[in-house]
Amino acid sequence: MVLVGECLSLVVGVRGVFQLSVISYQLSVISYQLSVISYQLSVISYQLSVISYQLSVISYH
Repeated sequence: MVLVGECLSLVVGVRGVFQLSVISYQLSVISYQLSVISYQLSVISYQLSVISYQLSVISYH
């Protein structure tokens, strides 16, 4: 019975480590997605500043 208990605790430990690795992977995917979104927002911000500049040039003329 002691051996069975040790095996069960080992299985639970391995399962916990696996779950932690899955969570770590999911967090890294989320971090990557957030960096992509941040990049896209910076591109949009740049495009808006270019449009703003063009509008100011048009209004100056």
